[in-house]
Amino acid sequence: MAAATPALELQGPRGRPYAHRREFTEIIGGRAGSGSAIGPIVFVGAGISTASYSDFAGVNARGAIVLLFGGAPGVDPLRNAI
Repeated sequence: MAAATPALELQGPRGRPYAHRREFTEIIGGRAGSGSAIGPIVFVGAGISTASYSDFAGVNARGAIVLLFGGAPGVDPLRNAI
């Protein structure tokens, strides 16, 4: 039995679907896998956290889906997409 293709769609007046593996890829707990998630999405840039800076500052990610850019800052995330 083949797994369903993951889907990501922004809802609202400017909503649109995003292309899997071109505009996003899923990683669950550090590993791609199966499952589903419904919840608010919080954006944390590249997910950087150092002693003097954090993309997570002021963000409450509890119970949310965390959306972040892959790769290092300054690198086109779509170029490095799976």
